[in-house]
Amino acid sequence: MNVKKFDIKYIFDSYFIYLIYVHGDYEKIFKKKENVLYISNHQSSVDWIITNMLAVHQGSLGHIRYVLKSDLKWIPFYGFYFQQHGCIYVRRNDKGDIDRVEKGMRQIEYNGLPVWLVIFPEGTRFNPINNQDAIQRSRLFAQEKGLVPFDYVLYPRTGATVAAIKALKHKLDAVYDITIMYNQTYDHQQQIRLNAPSMAGKLTIIYRDPPIPISILGLKLTELEL
Repeated sequence: MNVKKFDIKYIFDSYFIYLIYVHGDYEKIFKKKENVLYISNHQSSVDWIITNMLAVHQGSLGHIRYVLKSDLKWIPFYGFYFQQHGCIYVRRNDKGDIDRVEKGMRQIEYNGLPVWLVIFPEGTRFNPINNQDAIQRSRLFAQEKGLVPFDYVLYPRTGATVAAIKALKHKLDAVYDITIMYNQTYDHQQQIRLNAPSMAGKLTIIYRDPPIPISILGLKLTELEL
């Protein structure tokens, strides 16, 4: 397996260091700048740092536009910044979400902005301690559809992803499918899943944490059935 190892010393390097193992199509995506749809599983606020780190290695940090839940727009400074930067706020279970996503995509297309459009399709974090309701809803959905329930991720909400691909199909070069895997998320003694480490938790740790493996699958838009 082709694996690249490097340290993240990005933004918070005065407080902690991550050791990252990246495998998959990292050579292909780090080689040149692209307009992409970036989709990833979501367990922790650390996921945002990892997204930024990958963009830095492609020279595309300033191209990131997030699809965000609407509650985040009330965060002082950041909420306003995200909106001005071309990020798109959506409300969970709101039928108007797709219209907002499509409008945001048209604005990106109209402005000719380079883009890393970041979507966490699960819609919320996989949090086995504080968000069991979301996990149970995901499993119930799988049972109703005759699908195998997932153990480590939630079933994705596909609306924003499909809308983005359709709206930007002439602009996007590729889709990046990212899987982030945190260590120490299982208590073997009690046999239960634990939460992934949070950004706040990382800021309190002064020693090097276990490595974070990341899998990258890069697909050209022409490889997708649209």
